[in-house]
Amino acid sequence: MEFKDWISVIAIIASPLIAVWVTMRVEIYRQRRREQMELFKTLMSQRGLAASYAWLNAINSISVIFYDKKDVLTALACFLDAAKVSGTDNLTDFENKRIKLLEVMATSLNYTNIDWEQIRGAYVPVWVTQEIEFNTKMREANLAFANQLIAQSKHQGMAEDAVKKDA
Repeated sequence: MEFKDWISVIAIIASPLIAVWVTMRVEIYRQRRREQMELFKTLMSQRGLAASYAWLNAINSISVIFYDKKDVLTALACFLDAAKVSGTDNLTDFENKRIKLLEVMATSLNYTNIDWEQIRGAYVPVWVTQEIEFNTKMREANLAFANQLIAQSKHQGMAEDAVKKDA
């Protein structure tokens, strides 16, 4: 066999392997891109309700899904640092870091038309805000009622113990 025959045999064997490898790499890229876009879509759609479980799950998934995007991970770290600080003075910083994180993610995904103002402009209907406030008040009322029941049962239990001691 001549050299060109060996080259042909190698090409016949290697071509399908290379094609499969390239196809797998392209599919992995597509899947990662799909996951990144889905995560970004969740964060954008829930940005007006930053306390929703979907939003929290998405925030906690960023470091896994964007593991190779240093700028996104840096923005995430800044956001998480701002999220740890409580108080009303920090709300503006928290909000700015949240918007910056979404902006960096948009840039990372080549969404060049999504900017700071568009991210800031989340739509939350009044009825949703009212429902959240109502649910918060109901939780507080239920907690107060439960605390009253506990206090009454403790008081009643002490009274029963005093009666038993007297008897």
